[in-house]
Amino acid sequence: MGLFFAIDTTSDTTFGLTLATNPTQRYTLAELCDRSGDLSKRWFVRFSAYDPATRKLRRSKQFWCPAQYTTAATRRAWAKKKCHEINTLLTSGYEFYVASPPTSHVTQSEPAVLATVNKVPIELRTTFDLRPATFVDALDRLLSLRAITHRDRTHDTNRDTVNRWKQFCAWLNAEKQIDLLPMPIDGLTGSDLNAFSDYLLQERSNSNRTRNNLLGDLRTLVNLMSERGWLAGQAFPKWGKLIESPTRIHDVYTAEQRQLLISHLRVHDHRLLLLVQFIYYTFLRPIELTRIRVRDVDLQNNRILIHKSDAKGGRKSAGFEVVVINEQFRQYIDEMNLQIAHPNYYLFGRGLLTCGVQTVRNRLSERHTQALRDCGLYNELLSLYGHKHTGVVRAYQAGADIVWLQKQLRHASLDDTQIYLRALGLLPPERLKIEW
Repeated sequence: MGLFFAIDTTSDTTFGLTLATNPTQRYTLAELCDRSGDLSKRWFVRFSAYDPATRKLRRSKQFWCPAQYTTAATRRAWAKKKCHEINTLLTSGYEFYVASPPTSHVTQSEPAVLATVNKVPIELRTTFDLRPATFVDALDRLLSLRAITHRDRTHDTNRDTVNRWKQFCAWLNAEKQIDLLPMPIDGLTGSDLNAFSDYLLQERSNSNRTRNNLLGDLRTLVNLMSERGWLAGQAFPKWGKLIESPTRIHDVYTAEQRQLLISHLRVHDHRLLLLVQFIYYTFLRPIELTRIRVRDVDLQNNRILIHKSDAKGGRKSAGFEVVVINEQFRQYIDEMNLQIAHPNYYLFGRGLLTCGVQTVRNRLSERHTQALRDCGLYNELLSLYGHKHTGVVRAYQAGADIVWLQKQLRHASLDDTQIYLRALGLLPPERLKIEW
């Protein structure tokens, strides 16, 4: 037995239902599962219908609410429409469709709808049944899938790209009266892509790097459509990367600047002081600190464990990386009283408190920038990330071995560490010619 959608006027291709020859009127109406109103979880619609193969009621698959609906009101509005569509079919006598045996076994006595299905190749049936109708619907479908199958950071990147495309469609409709939302799934052209690129650069004032990243991520999503059989071949238009400006490394704090900031934080924002010292002594990135939990701080062995899934790039491999806790830094950790905190709490959660709610990376930068303004150090060059570079510079100047630095920085090779130190102006450039 297979479950296919009949290509027939008596069948519905969205919900897997077909009009029953002898309606049984046995079903459970579609309803929304709203997860008790929890917006952090995925809401879905589900129903039950008669299955002629088993002669019993069978629950449907979950029809997930698209990721674009982020409020309770919009999710309920979507569910109301979806439930109405399904319930209209159920109350009209529709039931689950069961595919028939191969065509050679079809007799004249079998329902005509089964013969109709058997004339359609399986690969076509799956394509017609499963692929979304519009390009935006396809993006939303992939977004929902990747929320399950990929890391949060990957999903966030995809979500930002899809949201930016929708913003472009809204702008194009308002300014040029061109509506791309109904565009079919295979309708993306080079002109559309160029218009999107111009929008990012001119209307959004995005950098070349941001533009390249957004188009590259959009290409990834379109290629996934092809892999899933929604498109014929590689359908993403040709495009080229724009030249990107060299990335300036964050400025290193002078001893005077650092002392002024530390004195200010000691009085006005002690939690931010602890965060700054964590970055300075451990060389951890601010984004990594938002993911570290109390259980990752091993005070008995004076080390912090960074799970590879939480490290830069979110490595898929199992295991963890390690940074050491030196004596100077230990005093700041002791102030946090981590021994009485729940092991699953984030070290720096919401409000920089040790709690069970993860904070947002941008909030750290905003709070740090305000502290720089308050003590007169803000110059658009000093940053929260700069404390990492400052810590590396001070450790190197204090005599830290380059191998130790490599391990504390968690670099894959000494070459990476040497390149990093040269960027900070700590290693002289290699001589092209050596004489002796």
